This record gives sequence, structure tokens and C-alpha cells, in this order.
Amino acid sequence: MQADPQETSHQGSAPAGSTQTSETAFSAFAPLPLRPRGVLEILDIAIKVYKQYFWVLLSWSVLVVSASLLATVIGMVIPFGGSLPSILLKPLITGVVACCIAAAVRGQRVEFKQCWQFTKPRFWPMVGLSVLALIVTMFALMGFFAICGLIFGLGFLIFRSAADGLQLTLIIIAGFIGLAVGTVIATVLFTWQGLVPVVVSMEQDKMNTAALSRAYELLRGQWVRVCTLMTLLGLGMLALSAIFMAVGALLIGLPQIEALLNGQAVNTTVWETIVGIGLSYSVIWIIWNPMLYIIMNLLYLDMRVLKEALDLEWAAHVTAPKWDTPAPGAPPPDAAYNSGFATPSYSSNPLSTYSNVNSVEVAPVNMAIPSKIFSETATPDIATPNILAPLPNDDIATIPTGFISPTTETQLTADAMPHPADVPLPETQDIPTAQNEAITCPQCGTVAPAAQDFCLHCGARLHPTNSTPAPRW
Repeated sequence: MQADPQETSHQGSAPAGSTQTSETAFSAFAPLPLRPRGVLEILDIAIKVYKQYFWVLLSWSVLVVSASLLATVIGMVIPFGGSLPSILLKPLITGVVACCIAAAVRGQRVEFKQCWQFTKPRFWPMVGLSVLALIVTMFALMGFFAICGLIFGLGFLIFRSAADGLQLTLIIIAGFIGLAVGTVIATVLFTWQGLVPVVVSMEQDKMNTAALSRAYELLRGQWVRVCTLMTLLGLGMLALSAIFMAVGALLIGLPQIEALLNGQAVNTTVWETIVGIGLSYSVIWIIWNPMLYIIMNLLYLDMRVLKEALDLEWAAHVTAPKWDTPAPGAPPPDAAYNSGFATPSYSSNPLSTYSNVNSVEVAPVNMAIPSKIFSETATPDIATPNILAPLPNDDIATIPTGFISPTTETQLTADAMPHPADVPLPETQDIPTAQNEAITCPQCGTVAPAAQDFCLHCGARLHPTNSTPAPRW
């Protein structure tokens, strides 16, 4: 990763009539930039996202793990009483983490209740598709074991007359090959199964069986990266388990554990051991659960950046000007092309905003610009349903200065935004203002308009005006 830029935090916008201040949950920070990342960088970003939303994620993780332990106790009395609640709890933590990731990309903080507002409409689709993905995974693994058994049987028939040493050697080689192939297949299958609820959380048009094929399409061609990342996750889980189990053993006492292993323990020792192991297990999963699903969400975003250029699509989405419905009696948006007035051009400077008339490049009247640019949709010239799931309060999500923010005093509000037909034609197209100048990002060297505050490539702040550090990605 590049060196961390010194960024500043911004005050979040609030809805009309609200008394929300910068100390609320909607105060903004530098958004998480979307760009291709390596395996180690995904792990690094996951830790930073975890730190940024630590208390929200920890609160939900404590709730989920506590409910899971309660379900386990119930399962000791009622058959299948422990497995059914666990099916409901995994999609819950998946939706909570997806809400935090979506907020990080927008540079927005979230509260505990917002996570449930985000997850609620997606909860039952995630539950149903998670169960369906689990069934498919189990059948696929059963098919793999059946094929392995068939191969082993054929090998036994072919080499049954061979020497004993050769048979033993072939069995060992076949066992290692089968173990390696089975590990890779199981890793891919369980990763696919875990990615299905992430797709449901992030894509509103995939709350059906299309999420199964969508998850496969994202994973296709990325098997090496997926296996590498999951291997590192497994090693991290083993290391964390070893640490907490060692702490639990010290708390219980090594003599009591030795007595339990030798069959000489009394009832008190047995219960102390069970409680200690249960507490260690609970602490491990409380800490590990959010990290696991953060990595799954970052893997999802990374694969979409590599396969679909999500970084460019999202940059176009957040920087596109937003037009209101024309007032009664006003000419329709497309009338600007025939009204004798100039229309703003976004082809040469797509990052310019319409919050300042002087900052907009002016094109000749007869310039052929698709009418879709001035449609009534909020994001011109781009399809948005499949970009990123909206947050519960996305209408007041804070956008970095330089983008249109309806409640920022220094920018035009939605009601005050001029219609393209009302923009007068300047005497010259060369407007000598600082808004038209370019600025170079101090971190990655990307050239950006001077009116832009954040680099869309690395997330660095282009105009540092405050020494208050922001979350570093």
C-alpha cells in the first residue's frame, strides 16, 4: 500500500429540519477507495475497517454469539434446537458487516439500529439462499467423495496383484492427491457458499436464486487468490484459537486438565473445564466473526473491481450531477439543446460539479450530447441498481466537499439548482477561474480538477485544511 495521506474529517449533512451535528453518527470521513487489491492488502484493509466500526461490529457479534450459545444449550435438550437458530444468525452478521462496508465506501458512520434497518429487508432472502447454497455444497462434496471412492475401487482392482510395497506407495500418493484436491474443492465451495449472502446484501436485484450463479461468476477465474486468502484466514483462526485456548488452560489450571485427561477428575473439575472451554470459544468467535465477514465483503468488492471496473462505475456514480424534476411550466430537460442556451459538457472533465456555474465547461449548442445525461434520474448515463446497496439513511449520506450535497451551505441545494436552459452563455468558453485548474495528488500523482477534494484513485485529500486525522485506508 502507499503511504497514508493526511486527511481531514468533514461534518455530515443532515435532512431538512434536523438538528443533527457533527458529533452524531453521520459525521463523515474519507471514503474507502475502490481499487484492485492484493491478498495481503485485503487483510490490511479488513483490520482498518474493523477498527473504524469496532463498537458496532463488536456489539452485534456479542449478540449473535450469545444467541448461538443459547441455541447450543437448547439443542442439548431439544433435537435440532441448536442448528435452526444458527441458520438464522449467520445471515444476520453478514448483513451487519455489509452495512458497515457500504458505509465505509461512502465515508459514513453507522449506528447499531441502522445495521438492522439495512439487514431487515434482506434477512429472509439471505436465510433461504444460504440454506440452498449449503444443500448444493453438501451434494457437491458427496459427489466428490463418491468419485474418490470409485477411483480407489478401480485402483484396488487394477493393482491388487502388485507387490505390497507398491500398493502401499500408491495408496499414500493417492491419499495425498485426494487430500489436496479435496481441500481446494472444499475451500472453493464454502467460499462460494459464504459469498452468496454477501451478494444478496450488496445487490438489490439479486435477492433470489440469481445470487447463486452471481457468486459463481465472481469467483470464476479467481481460484488461486481465493484459496490463498482462505488459507491465510485458516492459519489466523488457528493462531487465535491457540492463544485463547492457552489462556483458558492457564485459567482452569494444568493439574485439573491432566486429571480430566487421566479420568481422575471430579464433577467440579469437569464443569470448570467445560465452562472454560466455552468461554474461550465464545471470545474467539466474538472477535473473529466480524473479521471473517469483512474479508468476504472486501473479496466481493475486489472481484467486482477486477471483473466489472466497479471502481470507475462508482466514481461516475458519486460524481454525476443530480437533476430535479422540472418545475411546472419550465421546458423539459432535453429542450436545452434547442433553446439557444449552452449546455454543460461532461466529456472532457467528468469530475467537475454543477454546484458552481463558473466551474462547468461550456460546449457549443450544436454539440451532440446524449439526452440521457439530463434525465430525471439521480445518476445520469449509468445503470445504478447493481452498483452498491443503499444505506437506510442514504438520502443524508455525507459526500466529500466538491460533490453535490443538498444541505451544504457552500453548495447549491436541490431546489436552487438551475435548469440547464437557465444557464446563460458566457462570452468565452475559457473561464479563467481556479476551478478549471488541475491539481496533482500528493500520494499517487493522479491529476484531478482543483474543485475536487479527494483523489478517486487512492482516497487522499487534495486540499488539507485541518490537522485532524481521518481514518486511514
